This record gives sequence, C-alpha cells and structure tokens, in this order.
Amino acid sequence: MLGTPLRTCVGCRAKGEMAAMTRYVQAGGQLVRDDKAQMPGRGAWVHDGCYELALRRGGFKRAFRSL
Repeated sequence: MLGTPLRTCVGCRAKGEMAAMTRYVQAGGQLVRDDKAQMPGRGAWVHDGCYELALRRGGFKRAFRSL
C-alpha cells in the first residue's frame, strides 16, 4: 500500500510530506509560488521555514539549473 507522497526540501534537503511543503516553479525567469501544485514545469519543494535557507544555499538554482 502506498503512503503519503514525499518530497525533498531544496533548503534543508530533508524529506517531508507534500502537505507540509510549498511548491515553487520558474515562470519567465521568475520564481513563482504554486499554491495548488498544478502549474506546468519542474517544481522545487520547500518547507515553510526553509525558503530563506534555499535562497542562501542555492537550492533553487540547483533545482532549476538557472535563476
């Protein structure tokens, strides 16, 4: 039986449930918050408290290979 989907936070690199994280996508060279997790393209998942950490450590650059 399958459990809840897990994603890796690009800030702290810990695994967590999708429900406890926020998805971001790159749209037009900008970082956009995807609240419904339905926007097309590659997404980067972040815990609520790890957004600044992801920016400092380059987690979004690594996830999108740009920005």
